[in-house]
Amino acid sequence: MTPSLAHGDPLFDIVIPSYNHGRFITTCLDSVIRQTFPNWKCWIIDNYSDDETDSIVSQFSDSRITYAKFQNHGIIGASRNHGASLGSAKFIAFLDSDDWWDNNKLAHVLAVTNAECDAVCHDEYWVNSTGKHRYVKYGPGKSDLRKFLNTRGNCLSTSAVVVKRTVFEQHDGFSTNPDFVTAEDFDLWLRLVNANRQICFLNEPLGFFRMHERNSSNNLETNHAACLSVIKENTTMIPDNPQSHNGMRKLFSFQYYGYGRSLQKHGLIQKSFRAFLTSLRWYPLNFRSAVGIALEIAYFFKTRNLPKR
Repeated sequence: MTPSLAHGDPLFDIVIPSYNHGRFITTCLDSVIRQTFPNWKCWIIDNYSDDETDSIVSQFSDSRITYAKFQNHGIIGASRNHGASLGSAKFIAFLDSDDWWDNNKLAHVLAVTNAECDAVCHDEYWVNSTGKHRYVKYGPGKSDLRKFLNTRGNCLSTSAVVVKRTVFEQHDGFSTNPDFVTAEDFDLWLRLVNANRQICFLNEPLGFFRMHERNSSNNLETNHAACLSVIKENTTMIPDNPQSHNGMRKLFSFQYYGYGRSLQKHGLIQKSFRAFLTSLRWYPLNFRSAVGIALEIAYFFKTRNLPKR
């Protein structure tokens, strides 16, 4: 039997932006309905999908689920903001329509929320097209989160984050700057920590991030450009002192390093080589980029000396 809102007013607004994810959304919504904590409202914000999303969502008769059409013009942050604006619950939980949650996600997040936590992020499993799982831990470990985000880059996942409504609204939600698309979450986390908001980490894998060819974050060029735009925008808020300037250079360096690693995994060796070089220009002490260059040089000489057939 599906729990009803008679258990109490919703404590969580779950915001699910979607576009042509009909083949994934059943798994996504099933994971919401099966939550052991029942007091939630779910807002599916559909960017006028032209696949079977309409008919699939209509099969879910749970009164806690609302399906709304919203034209976001390619800016997913606008859909998330719109969904958040429709609710009034104390917490806002974000879930992309190709991802899904563990049944205990909301219950476990609620158990660790307190006055000091403005947002909570848990770990996830990344699941590839063959169903293989990889446990991904978020957060900087024992390092300072603000320092990490401002020197190393994004270390959170949107589908793993729950934020207090008051905090989300006070900081104007996700940016709708088109230059930030695929990295609008990174921008929000930076703005939160730079305003001394506390993001807490729950070291449990309570969600599943689906890896597939249509992940917007998988578009390497687009995501890299978006991250650079976010960095440029947010580093303007850092005070002009040598320590902050050095942190900015590290942030650019690690962004180019991550971009280079992604290019390397896709076999784009020349582009990754240039990315590693740019990384070192920003911060010469980034040994990871130096190692990346060394590996590519070794690969070049190895392939060059292979006997011709």
